[in-house]
Amino acid sequence: MTEKPIAYRINRLHEVAPWARSTTYQLVREGRLPVRRLGSGVAFVLHEDLETFLRTLPSDDSPNFAIDF
Repeated sequence: MTEKPIAYRINRLHEVAPWARSTTYQLVREGRLPVRRLGSGVAFVLHEDLETFLRTLPSDDSPNFAIDF
């Protein structure tokens, strides 16, 4: 069984999240993705916070869900 990391550094989050690096920074700027800081330089997202964020996104059966093709 593979253990999940407890946290992800902001600059590496896109490697495990279903979006691009630029989206990570956009979500952080918008305050939609909670960021923790250690000192003045290390910013990270807890695995628990990432899961919570993903679970609150609308599902494709939601009437507000739209995909542009």
